Amino acid sequence: MLHKTSHVASSLLLRHGRRTLLLPTNLLNPAYLHLLLPFSSSTSSATIAQTPPHFMVEYLVSHCAFSPSEASKASKYFLHLRSTQKPDSVLRFLRGLGFDSSNVKTLVAWCPRLLTADVDKTLEPKIAAIRVLGFSDAEVTALVSANPSVLRLSNILPKIELLRAHLPSKASLLKALRRDPTLLHCNPNKSIVPNSSLLREHGVPDSKISAAILNMPWLLTRRASSFRDLVNQTVRLGFPRGSGMFLYALHAISRMSKETFQAKLELMKSFGWSEAEFSSAFRKSPNFLTRSNEKLRAAMKFLVEDVGLDPAYIAEHPMLLLFSLEKRIKPRHKVHQIMKVEGLFGSKASLLSIAFLPEEKFLEHYVARHIEKVPALREYYETARLGKVLA
Repeated sequence: MLHKTSHVASSLLLRHGRRTLLLPTNLLNPAYLHLLLPFSSSTSSATIAQTPPHFMVEYLVSHCAFSPSEASKASKYFLHLRSTQKPDSVLRFLRGLGFDSSNVKTLVAWCPRLLTADVDKTLEPKIAAIRVLGFSDAEVTALVSANPSVLRLSNILPKIELLRAHLPSKASLLKALRRDPTLLHCNPNKSIVPNSSLLREHGVPDSKISAAILNMPWLLTRRASSFRDLVNQTVRLGFPRGSGMFLYALHAISRMSKETFQAKLELMKSFGWSEAEFSSAFRKSPNFLTRSNEKLRAAMKFLVEDVGLDPAYIAEHPMLLLFSLEKRIKPRHKVHQIMKVEGLFGSKASLLSIAFLPEEKFLEHYVARHIEKVPALREYYETARLGKVLA
């Protein structure tokens, strides 16, 4: 039971059994009543549980397509509201831009406080300024959908303009913003601008820099000092400046600490690679090191012990370590074995050449072509992809 004292105006006494707690009276706010449930009596719990939900719960369900559970969780952001005036205004604005019900739900779920924004002072000026940059209404809608931060963050327009200047098209800008929403959170003058300049100094063309922003934006948004250290480390590992693999090497190194890099070196040495072979393999295909130690260990074990490849051969062709062991290497090796046993034309092909083929071409050249001679070939392949063995 709850007992409010007259001499402690800012607190209340909460008794449960033999326990007595002194709690601030602001816990009587409906937003905090759930905190009292574990301590109150069954009668008090029933009374508290019957507290009517905030009116925004029903509003989110009926106007934003939220489920009752989703609306209940989001309602905490609207406890200060006394009417739906601001939410109504925001929803009219968004729908006027062309957002459908699904888009609206996504935006509000991402940032519930968006419904409390001032349309005239905040949202409309931002959208008007984006239009000035040359975006149509449809492109504005796509931009906001790709990265809702556009409607929330301040000083967003210079960032959009700078990114637009570094990318070949508006479509590529939208793709980059979908891939990494934090692009609009960084200070481009302390990351993208100096990092792009450093890459140019190392012979990386603008087209490759644009591709890096698009495909691995987290790389170019690193602090300039951190990025310079990364570039210097890549150069020390023997990657020629301006080479096609330079950015891939930067990406691979950026995803691991020096300790992780050393651990991968030791792992590959345990399979017989020398440090020179490790360095050579890394220069040929730096992304193989982005795979976990568990996957690298499993791939090397299978290729060496089951396929019978020499570790030095794998070091010469490290791309083998990039393919999925379960979905590509093992199933295609199974087909390769059957072709050898049957004396088929393709039996002279190496596992390497078979692994490199796109799925459609592999099925055409090494499965469909020999179905008449080996009717179960396709079934062997599919069961191997599922990790099963066909007797």
